[in-house]
Amino acid sequence: MRLSFFSRGEPAPANATVALPDDTTLPHDPNLIPSLLNEHRLLRAQLQGVREAAKARRYEVIKPLLAQFQEELKQHSQRKQARCFAYIERHVKQEHDSTLVRSLRGSAAHTERMVTGFLQHYLSIPVGDANLKRFGRELDEAIAEFQHRQEFEETSLFPLYRPRDAY
Repeated sequence: MRLSFFSRGEPAPANATVALPDDTTLPHDPNLIPSLLNEHRLLRAQLQGVREAAKARRYEVIKPLLAQFQEELKQHSQRKQARCFAYIERHVKQEHDSTLVRSLRGSAAHTERMVTGFLQHYLSIPVGDANLKRFGRELDEAIAEFQHRQEFEETSLFPLYRPRDAY
């Protein structure tokens, strides 16, 4: 069936159900958390690299560094949402843990909006002597928010990611 942009497509049968991923399509990956932790470390290092470039007044590298950080953050977030959050939500059984996961998703959106807003702003205007102090303050705020978020995930979310039989 081919759909055009405004097409409704074929209606679903009345008895159709939405298929959720089963354990074979969303298995536990023992390497996921170590990989996400490594990505956290690399993302923090990238932001520190931006900070060092600004301190050295190497303005020409700031925009490419921010763009690279933005792309890698996007990939990291998508992977975490699709593999970590989805797996935990599928297997968590205690209400307290379910509430924590929902809360973490909500706070992730807040942090993402803050960091994304910072990135979009400074990807659209050049950093130079005229706005260096403001950029430095806002970068430090973004780093602090981002680091706080990562520490929270590492202590609250990542411990919930465990083999299915451990729930």
